[in-house]
Amino acid sequence: MFSFIVFLVIAIWIFQDAKKRGAENGTKMAILTALFGALAAPFYFAQRPLLEGETRDGGKWWNVAKWFALFWTIAMGIAVVSGLVNVAGIETADEYEEMGVAIGASIGFMLYIVLWFGGMITALIVGMLAKKDEKEVFEG
Repeated sequence: MFSFIVFLVIAIWIFQDAKKRGAENGTKMAILTALFGALAAPFYFAQRPLLEGETRDGGKWWNVAKWFALFWTIAMGIAVVSGLVNVAGIETADEYEEMGVAIGASIGFMLYIVLWFGGMITALIVGMLAKKDEKEVFEG
């Protein structure tokens, strides 16, 4: 639930940023970000119109991968913290239940790390394969 709120705030930011920059797809990208979070937001940030003095290098897919790495880390961080908060609230009757909760929490934590690492490796591979030696510059 908390991650939905975070990505809803990011969606509102995208909507406002798109209006400021005159991006045609701002409303659509804000809705997609609210629904799909870390999977949608990178596409907006990789393609949004540049303001005066801004540059963007590496090409579209390099920038999608770069922004995905950031938003994926945010999403996984929220998931880990939420999981730890939920585990902290579990009441156990004896030391065996306590050990079971600790083992389950450890397995869950490791799953989040594997998911995060898998996403990051995928972003790294896509980014490195797609990176171009070009620089996009604001063109009034």
